[in-house]
Amino acid sequence: MSCHRAINTAKGSGDLETLRQIVNDPTGYVMRHGWTAIDLGDTDELEQLQKLFNSLEAEIIAVIEATEALKESPDYELYQITEREPEVFERVIEQQIAGIEVELAELKTEAARLEREIEELTGEDAPVFG
Repeated sequence: MSCHRAINTAKGSGDLETLRQIVNDPTGYVMRHGWTAIDLGDTDELEQLQKLFNSLEAEIIAVIEATEALKESPDYELYQITEREPEVFERVIEQQIAGIEVELAELKTEAARLEREIEELTGEDAPVFG
């Protein structure tokens, strides 16, 4: 493998450690792999590599922050509990269904009340929805 191929492979796979090694010590990286020295003195190539490195580093930080936020969420806590005790998931689902059924009954009662109110105000049958 050549150094250019190693750079492209590291870019493609998001291998931050390899890119860090190349950016910090390009000559040493080439020598450790027994390759012919390459000219990374080209400012444009070094700037592009540094920009890529910075971009990957920022992306990694964003992923770490998103992972931390996820781990602090109640959803993640529920996931952890259900991993340890799968039956908890069924109980949670049952509770959710029961809550939705209560809400549905309340909405039906409210709809019937509004229907009566419409009929009283207009003197006509209220429109039927659903």
